[in-house]
Amino acid sequence: ARQQIRGVTNPGGSLPRRRGSFFPEAWLSTFQNGGSHAPEYSRKTLVGVVKENQEKHEKVQYNDHDPLDYYGKLIHAGDTVGLGTFDGIVKQIRGTKVLVYWNQANYLVVGKGEEEKTAAVFGIKWLSEQWVEAKTVTVSGS
Repeated sequence: ARQQIRGVTNPGGSLPRRRGSFFPEAWLSTFQNGGSHAPEYSRKTLVGVVKENQEKHEKVQYNDHDPLDYYGKLIHAGDTVGLGTFDGIVKQIRGTKVLVYWNQANYLVVGKGEEEKTAAVFGIKWLSEQWVEAKTVTVSGS
């Protein structure tokens, strides 16, 4: 049986082809059979990811002496931590506070020359050392 969906013809089981133009088979195979073969990450919505992260955060049991990040991971001196679109290096730790030197920005989000102004939105002192509560940052890779 032939199936036509928006200019894509599938003659009985062969890979669909778009008439008159190149149609990447790898991309198309992701959506065959109603999307049932789509990778898991493509099914998550931003709202779902935010909810999942919030649930992970709510399960963390903080105390008065361990520097645990937003997700409950123990922070060590020398770790790279992030806040918003900025990252920094942990220089010292005192209880639940960490001294971070903020020196990295995501330039896909932050324009060159806009680091200081954008960092201020997150309460960050750009290219400076700053004491912050450990639970407000995330260890890179967590």
